[in-house]
Amino acid sequence: MALSGLYYSGQIASRSRNQAGIRGKTITLPVFTTKDYPAKTLRTELVKSARLRMARLCSRREYCRAEIGSKLRDYGLFDDECAEVLEALQAAGYVDDRRYARSYAGDRFRLHRWGRRKIRYELIGRGIPEDLAMAAVESIGEDVYLETIRYLASKKLSLMPHAEVRVLKHKVVQYLIRKGFEPEIVQPVVEQTINQAQA
Repeated sequence: MALSGLYYSGQIASRSRNQAGIRGKTITLPVFTTKDYPAKTLRTELVKSARLRMARLCSRREYCRAEIGSKLRDYGLFDDECAEVLEALQAAGYVDDRRYARSYAGDRFRLHRWGRRKIRYELIGRGIPEDLAMAAVESIGEDVYLETIRYLASKKLSLMPHAEVRVLKHKVVQYLIRKGFEPEIVQPVVEQTINQAQA
């Protein structure tokens, strides 16, 4: 689309241009009016730009719909435009809440050693539906999960070698519950670990 408009003359007064030896030169810059470039076209260009920008962003790492929706609103899009861009990104495979939930659950379990409860609450807090959050945390293998609890319990026990057994058990159980592990799983594993350490 050819852009025509009014023109004005302005003085260049930046430090870098002064150093380049063009101080005081007069240049002509175009000034575009809404008549030349309608608001509808501007919104269309903004939506297109936002869609491309979010596609580049999603190609680097996983994002959920809520995170991308927040970024689109920050970018200046209205709710209907956000929905349109999100649908296009989802159709192209850039945004998938199920994939995001599994990736997030796996990362938080492997890297941070969080329990299933904490991971599920975090996913729900990030706008992931509860059924997808539950499916993501259930994808963590039971054997690996119990082994992680044993590892964290023995590591915590090694930091308190002279503590009384009752106090020791209480502190380790509370530590694991804060990490997001379920009390009904934690208590027998901690008792077993303490018994093995004392044997």
